[in-house]
Order: sequence, then C-alpha cells, then structure tokens
Amino acid sequence: HAILAVAELLRALAEQVGSPESFVGHIGGDDFALISPQEQAEPLAREAVARFAATIPSLYDPADLARGYLMGLDRDGEPRSFPLMGLVVGGVCCTPGRFEAPDDVGRAAAAMRQRAKERGPSGYMIDRGDAALPGLGCPSPV
Repeated sequence: HAILAVAELLRALAEQVGSPESFVGHIGGDDFALISPQEQAEPLAREAVARFAATIPSLYDPADLARGYLMGLDRDGEPRSFPLMGLVVGGVCCTPGRFEAPDDVGRAAAAMRQRAKERGPSGYMIDRGDAALPGLGCPSPV
C-alpha cells in the first residue's frame, strides 16, 4: 500500500505542482523518479515530503502510530522495533554539459538522497550544480 500511495502522490504532484513536461517513473522497490523543469525542483520536493507526512499515518494501525514504531521480526527471526516510514528526496539539476551519461545523474541523485537521509527520516536535498539545497527535515508522522 505504501508504494502505491507514493506513486499516486507523485503523479498528483506532477499534475498539480509540476508542468506538462513533468514525468513520474518507478525505478524499482521504493525508488521513483520525478523529472521536471529545474525551477520546480524545490517546490516539488517540499510538497512531496509534506503530503507524504499527511498521508502515511492512514497506513498504520493507530496503536503503532501512537507508539511511534512497529514491532516485528527481523530477517533472522529476532524481535525488533522498526521506525515509521518517512520520505527522502534526492534531487539533481541537470544543466547542459554537467553530466556525461544518464547513469551519472542517477548516482548524483542517489548521493543527494543519502545526504538527506542522514539528516532525518524525511526531507530532501537538491544538488543545483553550484550548491546543495537542503530541505528541512520533517518530523515522523506521529
């Protein structure tokens, strides 16, 4: 349900906040791509994080949401607590001549996503080419 919720959220954002040139694609797992004109990068990232924080609580049992984490078994069958979901966005502005190959763009976006993830469970980081623009982390949906 969470992957579908993110897909729908991004599709709606592309239509409502983006432009006719915006494109949403599913890369795999929980990774998506939203391609848009450069000036829309921050508004789209900020709005995606905010909408996710407002939407995701509906996917949790009220007791888990109140507790702030899930209890379950890890891959080894050991009891463990798991944090509530967050949305992390890594963005890259692709000015002409900046990247040699499409894979370079993907690696740069992954690096931005990792930097945003280090800041908290939800937020964004956009590489504009001359500087990285951090988005303030949003609290977990509690």
